[in-house]
Amino acid sequence: MQPNSHNPQTALSRLEPAPLLAARPANPDAAALPVSCLLPLVTRTNANGEYLPSDLFSINKLLHTHDDAFMCTKQVTCYQSLLMPTVAKQQRITHMHNSGGRGYRQARPYTDPTMQRLLKGYARFRRDVFPQRKDQFHLLADSQQPDVLFITCADSRVVPDLILQTEPGDMFLCRTAGNIIPPQGAMAGGVSATIEYAVEVLRVRHIIVCGHSDCGAIKAVLPPDPSDPAARRDLSRLPLTAKWLGYVEPAWKFLPPGISAGDPRTLHVALIRANVIAQLENLRTHPEVARALAHQSLQIHGWYYDILTGAIDAYDQQQRRFLSLEDWAEKNPEASP
Repeated sequence: MQPNSHNPQTALSRLEPAPLLAARPANPDAAALPVSCLLPLVTRTNANGEYLPSDLFSINKLLHTHDDAFMCTKQVTCYQSLLMPTVAKQQRITHMHNSGGRGYRQARPYTDPTMQRLLKGYARFRRDVFPQRKDQFHLLADSQQPDVLFITCADSRVVPDLILQTEPGDMFLCRTAGNIIPPQGAMAGGVSATIEYAVEVLRVRHIIVCGHSDCGAIKAVLPPDPSDPAARRDLSRLPLTAKWLGYVEPAWKFLPPGISAGDPRTLHVALIRANVIAQLENLRTHPEVARALAHQSLQIHGWYYDILTGAIDAYDQQQRRFLSLEDWAEKNPEASP
């Protein structure tokens, strides 16, 4: 067997600058990575001259942890050549890569800008917010007594506590694609369990089912829009989603008269609202909800939130139509502040 001619120490000595790699100028807080910290890993190979999988994992972790330090193309290339004596056999180690050619973005814990934003937000919370509200969290540490179960879509643009300016402990939240509520007996899932717990244990006094504008779940069940060829509604790769969206089907019967399929945008909004009504009907099938409604210890509400304007419309059961939340509150003064 020929001796391993791939000399990591020689390769490392070619890195510039040495012994530290320069951090990205735009991020002065980025930690520089000492070249020497890779030596214990890259000098170990198996009998075939290939690096051990555990070492590849450790090296990859090091590169990701110090991602901001690897901005020089020459340095990255040198590290890649160092870790890949035979490109066809070795795992590609680099700070960014295309995973399998399927359009996935590599998840890079702690160095990705998204994670950095979350970590900075958490740091602000611990430093600035929590100390100011320590007494409030002390009261919430062992129990909760929310008055409201808020069921809404999982859409990232819908933030109930922001929209309603509520506090920790005010609302019990349930988020599902399309704010769908399977009827009683259809499936024993997390939504049904959440409703049961909220009504039977927490004794909430209100359940709000809230849909929202531009809901992708509802868009997926609409007829194809000829004016929007980019819209993809092929659910063949999403069998669970397709089955879940079957619970939207009853919404069609709640469409107001005069809605034309020739106006896709109007149809989309109308079906989102109709779906809220359909899910309220499903909610009523749950025995704990039916009992609480019969005892008048619970009220249920259907809302539609418009992302563009920030406005909420509420479904009026008597008029069988949506009113602005302000008008609905005026009509129901017992619900007004």
